[in-house]
Amino acid sequence: MFVTPARTNWFLLLSLSVLTHSSLACSVPVFRYALERWAPDDYQATVFHRGPLTANQASLLRRLREAKTNLNVTVVDLDGNTSSAQRAIWKEQDTTSLPWLYVTYPPSHPVAEELDAGILDRQRVTALLKSPRRQEISSGLIEGETAFWVQLDSGNTSADDAAWQTLNQQLDDLADTLKLPTLEQEDIDAGLVSVGQDDLKLSFQTRRIARDSADEEIFVRMLLDTEEDLLDREDPMIFPVFGRGRVLYALVGSGIMAETIKEAAAYVVGACSCQVKAENPGVDLLMTSPWDELVQTSFAKEQPTPELTGLVKPSQAPPSTSETAPNLPEKETASLVLNKSQEPTPKSALTLWITLPALFIVLVLGFGSIILLRKSSS
Repeated sequence: MFVTPARTNWFLLLSLSVLTHSSLACSVPVFRYALERWAPDDYQATVFHRGPLTANQASLLRRLREAKTNLNVTVVDLDGNTSSAQRAIWKEQDTTSLPWLYVTYPPSHPVAEELDAGILDRQRVTALLKSPRRQEISSGLIEGETAFWVQLDSGNTSADDAAWQTLNQQLDDLADTLKLPTLEQEDIDAGLVSVGQDDLKLSFQTRRIARDSADEEIFVRMLLDTEEDLLDREDPMIFPVFGRGRVLYALVGSGIMAETIKEAAAYVVGACSCQVKAENPGVDLLMTSPWDELVQTSFAKEQPTPELTGLVKPSQAPPSTSETAPNLPEKETASLVLNKSQEPTPKSALTLWITLPALFIVLVLGFGSIILLRKSSS
């Protein structure tokens, strides 16, 4: 086979990527690792105004800022100093109504940019921060549910009912056949999970939402924006939601079948093959929930004990800019775990012995391919 430089480079990159991912694998199921470790990406809210806000407007702004949600809030006084980017965004709004709330997806979002825009009022703020289904889902995930399967109805009753029946029937079958991975003691000791095997449960919940639901307008929009062509589809859709409100992907129309449901369920339940959230499939929803306060995590166990913090007088405590402790980025979390001991765990030592020879083989094959390329070119 003739080997091109591009093919050689692709082979090397793919091989190195596989080796890197294998070194980060663990026995913790994806849904539990995501719940404990994957902080949701932040949505961005910009409030445009001119001059002082009224008491009611200031109250709404405070509500946005103090909500326990993955939302960053920026306030822009158009009569003050503004950046060129802020002025450009305001010009795009094409309105004179103020104060104005403009909400965008996280920069990591694969498709969409704008989530919502409109006058800053109580109804818009409430709809943005919470909805009955989102509150129900976050509460269930905190309590240990494996995942929620959200069906977005199309309005075609027969198609919607058929999809709903397929979903529930297959999940019932999977409850008897899917198995949770067995937690390895090395992963528990390394702090990759805070609960034991007996605390994990395989439990899928299903929920159904009308596409034109007034109470779930923001939720529906976020679901439809997870992929590029969903807004134009008129089919029933199913979205698995796990972790801290992460949508895996959409099952649409004829794609709603036993096989695809099983594949999605197996991913959520399976052992975490890569601990870095950004290298896993999924899109984060805007969810209002005190995850860090209510989710038991191994990171929380490493915090100072009450006796130690009690040595500092309240008046001496530094001011906090956030309601909850910030989550460590995945890379920092991994470093924290690996540095707990100077000696590698048996699992990490095994990974080292496997990775180094494999890396050597990859390099030999790569250089061999280059030599063959040069010979064939001469």
